[in-house]
Amino acid sequence: MEKINTMMIWPVQAPCQIAYRDPLTGVLWLRPYIDLRLKSKIWGICINGVVFKLTHEPDAKWDTATNYADEKSKAQMPQTTDLDAIFPYVADFNRVVGELNKHRIPAEPWRLGFYWSQEHEGDNAVVMDMGNGQVELLPKRIPNVYTRLVSYRVINKPINTGATLAYWRGGHFEVSLDLHLDCLHQLWGIQTCKKNVFCKLTDEPQMCNWNTGMSLAYQQSTDTTEFILPSVDNMLEVERDYEANNNTLAIIAAYGVRVDLIDKRKWGYLTSTEYGDGYFVTHYHEMIPKTKPCKCRLFARPRKHPIVF
Repeated sequence: MEKINTMMIWPVQAPCQIAYRDPLTGVLWLRPYIDLRLKSKIWGICINGVVFKLTHEPDAKWDTATNYADEKSKAQMPQTTDLDAIFPYVADFNRVVGELNKHRIPAEPWRLGFYWSQEHEGDNAVVMDMGNGQVELLPKRIPNVYTRLVSYRVINKPINTGATLAYWRGGHFEVSLDLHLDCLHQLWGIQTCKKNVFCKLTDEPQMCNWNTGMSLAYQQSTDTTEFILPSVDNMLEVERDYEANNNTLAIIAAYGVRVDLIDKRKWGYLTSTEYGDGYFVTHYHEMIPKTKPCKCRLFARPRKHPIVF
């Protein structure tokens, strides 16, 4: 699937996820995207449940490095199992680091060289060579070995996309502020400024003329829901908040859901607003013949107040 981004939301490639940290509690939550609105909270990059800090600690002897810690996030020197887990994904990790750096977020790639682990035997400590993945013993007194902290203090924080989401469940709409990952296949649209009017996540796959669009909406309508071509007012609402709407759509897309971003430069969408018998009116007040094929994005209006999911 095409990676969809906006000015604020940038997806990252699996298996990497971005770890955001609560500044008060230190707990981490994971997202498959960089949210530049929360850039000050980005603490690390997660691979397979292990969160590695964005930056290295100062190079040091083993005894000094064992004192490196982040109490809030329960971060500490890694085990060799942590280093084993990251080694096959170093290139993926470093690509995310590059993306973070593009957005002026301090992050450091893995270096080619030895990294301290917590394991030790007498005067020696176990290290991993990030150049080849080999585990070795080195004297603890060596002063220039690398250290990168890890944390497992991850919570399942609800995914709020910044908009009310509409799910088509059991023949009617249910709404929620949260993105429910187990119901992604039922996610239909997002609420516009007008309460209980929903804009579909995607355009129709083919352009169609006005009569075809009206027929398509009518055929999908049920006793519980009226599917419609949007009015000019509906389209103006969506355009007015198109940046926020696109941020929501980009977050949804980061979880593998197909969406079409709202393109402010290409707004030749069908509307239900007529002008005489042969024309409809776009939100920018252009009259277009009803026979002309145009982009179509359906809206929906529940006949009763939707259930809160």
